[in-house]
Amino acid sequence: MDKNEVLQWLERRGTRRTVEGLPRYGIEAKRAFGVTMGALLSLRKRLGKDHALSLALWESGCTKRACWPRW
Repeated sequence: MDKNEVLQWLERRGTRRTVEGLPRYGIEAKRAFGVTMGALLSLRKRLGKDHALSLALWESGCTKRACWPRW
């Protein structure tokens, strides 16, 4: 999976309801996909370790650590 595929995956799996619930946990995000942690962890496991992909996601503005592949 490349950066664009990961971002598309996040957009498809996110829900407005999840985004609206973020403040309840003290989360303030300029850009939120609304993907549950379970789904993010599943994606991370599927992606494995990919430093280049992690950097590409960070540079694209996806700063949620859970969505980056492991270093």
